[in-house]
Amino acid sequence: METVNSSSIKSGHGVLQLLWKVYRGRWFMAFSSFLIMSAAGATYIFGVYSTDIKSSLGYDQTTLNLISFFKDLGANVGILSGLINEVTPLWVVLSIGATMNFLGYFMIWLSVTSRISKPQVWQMCLYICIGANSQAFATTGALVTCVKNFPETRGVVFGLLKGFIGLSGAIITQLYLTFYGDDSKSLILLISVLLAGISLLSVHTIRIMKVVRQMNELKVFYNFLYLSLILAGFLMTIIIVEKTVPRFSTNEYIGSSVLIILLLFSPLLVVVNEEIRLWKFEKQFELSKSGTTMEATAIELPPNSGPEPDPILTAPRRSQSCFSTMFQQPNRGEDFTMLQALEADKQMKALGLTRTEGKALSCHGVLCYTRSFIIITATTIFGTLISLVLVWRTRKFYKSDIYKKFREPQVSESGNDIPLSGLRDAAK
Repeated sequence: METVNSSSIKSGHGVLQLLWKVYRGRWFMAFSSFLIMSAAGATYIFGVYSTDIKSSLGYDQTTLNLISFFKDLGANVGILSGLINEVTPLWVVLSIGATMNFLGYFMIWLSVTSRISKPQVWQMCLYICIGANSQAFATTGALVTCVKNFPETRGVVFGLLKGFIGLSGAIITQLYLTFYGDDSKSLILLISVLLAGISLLSVHTIRIMKVVRQMNELKVFYNFLYLSLILAGFLMTIIIVEKTVPRFSTNEYIGSSVLIILLLFSPLLVVVNEEIRLWKFEKQFELSKSGTTMEATAIELPPNSGPEPDPILTAPRRSQSCFSTMFQQPNRGEDFTMLQALEADKQMKALGLTRTEGKALSCHGVLCYTRSFIIITATTIFGTLISLVLVWRTRKFYKSDIYKKFREPQVSESGNDIPLSGLRDAAK
């Protein structure tokens, strides 16, 4: 009897095969997406380095608000990355995003450190808009691809990735405090390098892959969720401790950053474990074809309404014409083609079913994305208009010296200055 166990994995050739399978697998692609999203939140920590932009370049608050507006504009306009993603491979999208991130924030770092001549305001607005727009390219390359590769759990995938981008601000801040201390100018340099480096390292990993359905797919993402919650809890705890402890030493910052990095890379354990299970199953299938008996290592498959061939062993389907698939129902998680949607609508009318506005309807395929895009665009435009109105109405206030009254000495009715100690005594 020949068994498929860990001894086959320990061989040199088996280890290399397993490592290559892990690197090229769907789960490592999801892990790479987590890393990209964990470094794509530079727009959330603008307040950390905005003071350096204001003081180094001699800007007033109105100018800083204008720069912040272009930062938000670049972060929220993602139509360019979406159009490029439709006509080019994913590595092009990630490479463009990495280049834009590095150029935008690197030019800002050169400006605030006086390594180049003081730029014009419109140039600073352009730099930060380009740097912030790289976040849209990273999101398109990582999030959209991950959702397509896991169509049956796309909701969980979307939530996880958005959660990592929410944690990115705290992660980047902790790394900056460890590397540079209170030098917030160097934070801009870290931002320019971090996302660009991770994106370039992931161009060979993040790609559209053949969908492999597994029943335990949702369970694996729950494991990712538990690890991300532990990371979020640790970040919250360490931030509270840093604000509470008067002097947080360098060694303590290093220790906290090491733990953050370990927690950030902890999903890799789940990835390796899942790929080992799939690798064992494929080995069993190869042995079963040769007529050799072996100990079964079961892998769960999803319940389906009808018989379905083994998803791992099914050959990839050839691309078919939209006319030949017009009367075929798409698999779960896949989008309808335009002809399939028209045929489905025609069949609903033949059965006397109508789509009435106001009722609870399911949103599938292109229609769902179209409505979501319209809602998000309308909300963004409305928020932008409100921001412009606030900037316009407060321009005179921020142009003036808003701290002047706090610097003026307290003067008594007789014209003599009243010391602060006298004011405290009078208050008592």
